Amino acid sequence: MSKVRVIFEFNHVMHEVKPAGNDSQEITEGVTATVKIERDTENRPTGPCDVYAQILKYHSPTIIQFLTDELQGSMQALGVKSSIERRSLQNAPDTLQ
Repeated sequence: MSKVRVIFEFNHVMHEVKPAGNDSQEITEGVTATVKIERDTENRPTGPCDVYAQILKYHSPTIIQFLTDELQGSMQALGVKSSIERRSLQNAPDTLQ
């Protein structure tokens, strides 16, 4: 039997605060997301776990967008005016063996 992990790694890479007038501040945060697949055993044939992992990785941009939408909704529920912008997306290909 094999075990496969899909790892979503989020790194907080920037925090910037600027005055925005009327005693308010504009806060800019930078977060990067990396998605990778790890297998416990490299010599085993590909199985259902590998397919599930590949499907999750393939759909990771949609999953991250969902999380971003949830974050923005939570901020609005707290009364925080927010704007979230996606800058770039790189989808590194993986192949099943």
